[in-house]
Amino acid sequence: MPIEPVKVPRLREGEELVGPLTLSLLKPGQFNALRSRYLNPKIAPGAANLAVAVKDGGGRLLGVFAMAPSTFTPDEAYVLSDFAVAPTDYPRLSKLIVLAATSAEAQLLCQRAFSRRIRRVATTAFSNNPVSMKYRGLLRLHKRSPSNEDGWKFQLQYQGAMGHHTLAEALQMWVKRWGAPTTKTGV
Repeated sequence: MPIEPVKVPRLREGEELVGPLTLSLLKPGQFNALRSRYLNPKIAPGAANLAVAVKDGGGRLLGVFAMAPSTFTPDEAYVLSDFAVAPTDYPRLSKLIVLAATSAEAQLLCQRAFSRRIRRVATTAFSNNPVSMKYRGLLRLHKRSPSNEDGWKFQLQYQGAMGHHTLAEALQMWVKRWGAPTTKTGV
């Protein structure tokens, strides 16, 4: 698994997240470097067809999502990975990454990368809880079953619509519902 440096500054503790949000394509090695830094090592890697950095108006990295075309549903993208940078003052920053991954701008990137119309997203979460707090309120829990991965109780299948909001609307929604920082910085 090749790793390439990512020379983009990251949002850090004590820094304020500012709009607008932007999306930038990542090379496979850059995605691997960020994935190894921020994602749980118990989660097995998948081969992403599309890896995307989510950045704020200050050009700082907020998180990453990676997608592949669904093998079962022609108009669906499968979210292989989505994660926020850490540590920051925003405990629900991962929800903003999910919102960015389901935005109209992300939909357009998927359609270009996969050469087909994409209307939905699906993902799998492994958890010791019966629901994933990251996806709750954003995607619909489609199926819950016992986990086939060691260390997890549940395997949760989530699905949702894609392209029903812009990045600007995603930021606005996140700020209103989940964007309160844990310190005195604010959006």
